[in-house]
Amino acid sequence: WDDRIDGSQIDVKVKGNKVILRGSVPDYDGRKAAEISTFAVYGVHDVENKLTVKFPEGYSPPKDEEIQAHIQDSLDKNVTIDKTDLEIIIQNGHVTLEGDVDSYWKKERVEQIASGIGGVVDVTNNIAIVPTDDVIDEEIAEGIVEALRRDTTTIAEDIDVEVRDGIVILRGEVPGWVSYSSAVNIAKRTAGVKGVKDDIKIETI
Repeated sequence: WDDRIDGSQIDVKVKGNKVILRGSVPDYDGRKAAEISTFAVYGVHDVENKLTVKFPEGYSPPKDEEIQAHIQDSLDKNVTIDKTDLEIIIQNGHVTLEGDVDSYWKKERVEQIASGIGGVVDVTNNIAIVPTDDVIDEEIAEGIVEALRRDTTTIAEDIDVEVRDGIVILRGEVPGWVSYSSAVNIAKRTAGVKGVKDDIKIETI
C-alpha cells in the first residue's frame, strides 16, 4: 500500500466512493500519509480519517517542552518561513498552531513540520493568512488559470475557478487523483490566496 504506513492496525470501510479509516498508527505523520494514500486510490472521492496515534510498545514519547523545542528548531532551519508571528501550543502531544503567515502554502508547511515531529498525536492549524501585498480576486483567479494551463497533469477547461475575498473555490471534474492534487496545490501556492475550498469531483467509470 504505502511503505511509510504500518497498516496492520488499520481497518478500512468503503461506502460508495467514500472510505472510512479506523484503528491506529504509530505516529501522526503516518496518519496523514494514510489519508493521502487512500485519496490516491482510483474512484475514491472522500476519506473520513478516524485513525488515532498509538505509540509502539516500549516507546517513551518526549515531553511537551521537548516537542515544542523540536518544532521550533525545525522552523528555525526553514529559511522560507518567518516564525515571528507564530505561536505553538502543546498539551499532551496535541499541537495547536496559532498566529499568521503571508501565504497559504506556508501555513501548510508549518503543519507538515509539526506533523513530522516524534511524540505528536494531533495537530490543529489555526494559522491565519495575511498577505503582505494586496492582490485582487480577479488577479488571483487569472494566476491560477494560467498555472493550470501550464501544468501537464491538468486540463484548465475542466476546472472552474472562483475567488471571493482571497478564498478560492474550485469546481469541475478531473480524471484522477494526480489532476485533482495538482489543481488544489496550484491554488494553494498562488500569491494572495487565503484559503481553498475544492468541489472538484474525480471521474468514475
